[in-house]
Amino acid sequence: MMRAPDYVLLLGLAVSACAIAQDRPAGYINGLPRPAAAELQFSKPTIIQDLAVAPSLIGKLPCGEDGSIYSLVDGYGLSNERLALLAFHPDGTVTSYPYRSVPDFARFSEPKSIFVGNGRVYVLISAEYVPAGPGALSRYPLVLAFSKDGALLSTTVFEQDLDPVVLGVFPSGNIVLISERSVNQEMDVRLLSANGTPIRELKLKDNDFLMRTTRTPEATPLASSFSPTFMISQSKLYPSGENLLLVPLETSGLPIVELDENGVLHSAIPQVPENMVLEAFLSSNSSSLKLQLSTVLRSNDEVLDPQGKILGIATRPSTRISEFSREDGSMLREIEIGAQEPEPACEADGAFRFLTSGSRGSLEVVTAQIPSESQPRE
Repeated sequence: MMRAPDYVLLLGLAVSACAIAQDRPAGYINGLPRPAAAELQFSKPTIIQDLAVAPSLIGKLPCGEDGSIYSLVDGYGLSNERLALLAFHPDGTVTSYPYRSVPDFARFSEPKSIFVGNGRVYVLISAEYVPAGPGALSRYPLVLAFSKDGALLSTTVFEQDLDPVVLGVFPSGNIVLISERSVNQEMDVRLLSANGTPIRELKLKDNDFLMRTTRTPEATPLASSFSPTFMISQSKLYPSGENLLLVPLETSGLPIVELDENGVLHSAIPQVPENMVLEAFLSSNSSSLKLQLSTVLRSNDEVLDPQGKILGIATRPSTRISEFSREDGSMLREIEIGAQEPEPACEADGAFRFLTSGSRGSLEVVTAQIPSESQPRE
């Protein structure tokens, strides 16, 4: 599947909810034996309500604390809009987030980034300010905050000179926006208040993905070939307690960075097997990170920018979930998804949840646990 960024469609990636080809990894990682894999035990699928057929899911799939899976959807039966932003809940119900219904604004872009955390759903878009009148330069970046039940709680309008692509929000309500600073090819990481007032820049220093690939291409040979546009659009922020994790998806050899409101706290480079990249982020705790990997496929159809840098790569998702140490990036264990091989979506409260197509073409949510971990917790 060709991976290419698109600021309008969150990543411009159609995520398959069907089975994928078996991908058995090699037995060694950097010369060390690969950890033995545990196997998941699946529950009976729950049919997603209000959807007559399985729709097309767009982009990576953020996960809520309750195991709800969030996605842009093309083909939502109850919506006349081209794309809907939906949450698929473990019980099969659906919540819609009407990001095109903001007073005084019109001509909305599709979401560029979605962040789920702090009991809310945040959406980064751009839109035109209607009272500015015809012909005025009136397009602004916005962050919309929704309640979990789909009610619009607040709208934050930012200065027009910002062109953010990645969104994250601290529990304090302060917002992180990431874009490209093309003058010196750095990631522009800014902390702003909940009302849009600038607070400070957050310097990534040696953890800056663009700077790192420019200075140390021998350590990240594939990433050093990527366009900065691709690198930034594939970077995602996820909640981690009081902090945020900055994760470079579709790459390897780059650090996962923990940020607080003053900057970098810690970073670690996942020790990913050769010719594989980080496909999807599932969850984290104080000591480890769970991710799905992908094998990079050689292709003559790579999408290139005018400078010859890669704008998209072809990958095949692994059928295993990999757990890495947050301390040194070493692989701690792997979890085999199993024969059905649905696309990993998220982990919450010890349970993995997946979206897949049912036998009648409907969209279903499936819950799975590792048998030894499936007993009720005391």
